[in-house]
Amino acid sequence: SLLSGRGMEYIEQQSSVLEQFKHSLQSALCCFLVGILGCFILFYPLFATDPATTLWGDQFDARLLHWIAEWGYQIIFVRHDPLNFWNAPSFYPHTGSLAYSDSLLSAQIFYAPLRLFGVSSFSALYCTLAGTAILGCVLSAIALQRIGGLSRYEMALIIFASHFGLSITSYLHHYQPNSIHPNLYHVRS
Repeated sequence: SLLSGRGMEYIEQQSSVLEQFKHSLQSALCCFLVGILGCFILFYPLFATDPATTLWGDQFDARLLHWIAEWGYQIIFVRHDPLNFWNAPSFYPHTGSLAYSDSLLSAQIFYAPLRLFGVSSFSALYCTLAGTAILGCVLSAIALQRIGGLSRYEMALIIFASHFGLSITSYLHHYQPNSIHPNLYHVRS
């Protein structure tokens, strides 16, 4: 018979792979939803304002990081001069000054397409913060799956605590810990 011996073994093996993929997908979706919930909690004050004209956060870092994100977009995608990305005019006439600060270069993955589609700079920044936070949650889920031995609920709790817990929310209005630099140290575990 065709389904005896090796054929049956192959079907069982494929079924096991499919079950592992299904479990991984469910866990990633659960952690994605944790990221959505965390972003809702972080950004709920924006729901009462016009996010296109409201700068969320403190009065220094929020402005600086908004300026840096917009500088990156302008120099790379509007002026088409990416070689001068590090030469931000923040400490003019010194060159390479952005290398001494947060460059937020990876934020352009989310920020630039939004700006290219006409989204305001503030709204693009908030979507970037949310997008990188959610990406960080999904990457943490992948790392925790590799470690193994955790239920999806345990993973969700660990991810929520590490991305939106007290150690992060104590810097609530300081953008870097929240999202722009996703908590990729979890991936290295």
